[in-house]
Amino acid sequence: VVLYADVEGFDIPDDARYQQTLSWEFIGTLETTVGHLQEAGKAYDSMVRSAEKRSAAEPDRIDHQRDLVVAQNKVADVKKAMGDTAGAIALYQQALATMKAIVEKEPTLGYLRDYAVCFNRIGDAMRVAGDGPGALTNQRAALKVAEFLVERAPDDDGFRRDLSVSHSKVGLALRLTNDLESSIAEYEVSLQITEALAKKMPDDAELQRDIT
Repeated sequence: VVLYADVEGFDIPDDARYQQTLSWEFIGTLETTVGHLQEAGKAYDSMVRSAEKRSAAEPDRIDHQRDLVVAQNKVADVKKAMGDTAGAIALYQQALATMKAIVEKEPTLGYLRDYAVCFNRIGDAMRVAGDGPGALTNQRAALKVAEFLVERAPDDDGFRRDLSVSHSKVGLALRLTNDLESSIAEYEVSLQITEALAKKMPDDAELQRDIT
């Protein structure tokens, strides 16, 4: 890791830059695990810079763009955990913009799922900040993508689970806007989906917990 840090700012091969990105991510994860959020933020900042260089060097590489999204979201997660909600939202929005460019070029189901996750992250942060309308806009955008994914892959239980979560998040945002009737309706849809999944997968402990 020290060696990779030493070449920061210099032109190095892509495989070395990739290893550098992974090293910063590993450090950030470890620092987060032990509660050193400030140090984790610094590591993830370095991860973003490394990912940006890889993305700029080969702008047509979709995988490089997605790595940048991952890095931006990790920095935003740390900012949110440290109470800098505005800073987190700004970075989540950058990640969303990058992800939007990705799905416009290559709208695979996996990338579309990542796109929905970006909307959810923004919505969650806005809900923490007390911005009900903003949270609702983003959670509904995530829900729209989740519905599309289930339509495209109706047998994918993971997408159905995501759909349940999206309905629940919309319900939370509606509650924040004091639309309690609509909020309850979203929770009920979420529960119906979860109950169906739990019946289908009785050995899934998490699903069984969700319906109790």
